[in-house]
Amino acid sequence: MSTDSKYQLLANELEEAIHSGRLAIGSRLASVRKVMEQRSLSLATVVAAYRTLEERGLIEARAKSGYFVIGKSAGAKSSAIKSPGASVATPSTSPVNANCPDLELFPRQRLHRLTASVVRRHQYLPTTYAHGLGNTKLRGEIARRSADFGSFIRAEELIVTNGATEALSLALRAVARPGDSIAVETPANPLFLALLAELHIEVVEIPALSAQGLSLAALEQALLDHPNLRACLLVPNFHHPTGALMPVATKRALLALAERAKLALIEDDVYGDLQHEGPRPPPLKAFDSNGSVIYVNSYSKTIAPGMQVGWIAAGRWHAQIEASKQSVAVATAELPQLVLYEFLNRGSHVPHLRRMRQLLRESTQRVHDGLARALPKECQWVVPAGGYFLWLELPTGISTAQLLEQPALAPLGISSGRHCSVRGDFDHCLRINTSLLDQSAIAPFAVALERALAG
Repeated sequence: MSTDSKYQLLANELEEAIHSGRLAIGSRLASVRKVMEQRSLSLATVVAAYRTLEERGLIEARAKSGYFVIGKSAGAKSSAIKSPGASVATPSTSPVNANCPDLELFPRQRLHRLTASVVRRHQYLPTTYAHGLGNTKLRGEIARRSADFGSFIRAEELIVTNGATEALSLALRAVARPGDSIAVETPANPLFLALLAELHIEVVEIPALSAQGLSLAALEQALLDHPNLRACLLVPNFHHPTGALMPVATKRALLALAERAKLALIEDDVYGDLQHEGPRPPPLKAFDSNGSVIYVNSYSKTIAPGMQVGWIAAGRWHAQIEASKQSVAVATAELPQLVLYEFLNRGSHVPHLRRMRQLLRESTQRVHDGLARALPKECQWVVPAGGYFLWLELPTGISTAQLLEQPALAPLGISSGRHCSVRGDFDHCLRINTSLLDQSAIAPFAVALERALAG
């Protein structure tokens, strides 16, 4: 029996269960991995079946929660009307967040035990206000860790936030106003573009080169072309989504350029701890001597995505960002901060990160090897030295948004590059989360993609 017929049979079976009422509206479907185990099916087959049901308007994916039944009543037709662009793959169409590593990589059991221990020892946590800047012990631990990679951030400089997203929002609000411009290296993290759109800030796209990240020459030209360019938002260490690592010499040159132009640099370093081999690369902040860099980081990509703990070292914008944080969110919840403090203080992060880096290196190599065996030479990619994204460039003119409508071309962790630019420049590219692309799905995906390109 072919993979196509298997996914169609599963989709039809679940559709019948929804129409008959055996799967009620609002109920949660079994996870992809559970269905794989129960029915001895591949990841690609189960994901294709679920996506078919999404296209029929019967289920929807909810970030970090899974798939839920949304319709339809018995006797209703199964065809669904799609809104323009609804077929484009986005992080929200997967059972897990495609921006995050495979959840199996995180130290779940260790965090469960620490959480229970912290709750037992701190009985007043639910009725006590958290410190506005963040837990003192956690800030001290973050400061000590920053010294390991040359940043030497002081604890009093740090503001703990509700994940990196809040930190980025605070940074953007501090340096720009509606109508101003922010430079963003592209292809860009779609989250960056969404934040800037919400704040009504113009996006100035700066190419991210595979070898060095942000193009300094393009940034210099942008400064001439856009007098209201206030800051540059970038990911120097294992850029999302290309995986590029900015060399130290380029980091120093970028800082010198920013200081001459009085340009703020907002550095997102959430992937900095995920080098595949060797020492951790230093962030821009390590070379910042006058507070030009607003440094943002979190533990969502490395230790505990569900705890939503990030932080910001705001440089010369500290007072402004502190006031903004306290006026919007007051403080970040104390419990996850204490759990993370104990995880770090006990040294649990050392073996965890060592294992995580090894597994990410192995998964990235597997994806590379699988693509190299099957794809034509017209397809280009660079194996990143860290993180878990691989940027695949197809021949210009190919629409990956249309390709991903095919179930065989839509395994978990793959999305179109069109959302990585406000102009839609990267519709011929694919962003692959190498930690989510199951090994059994690599070969079928590569073969199906090759056939689509040939056709």
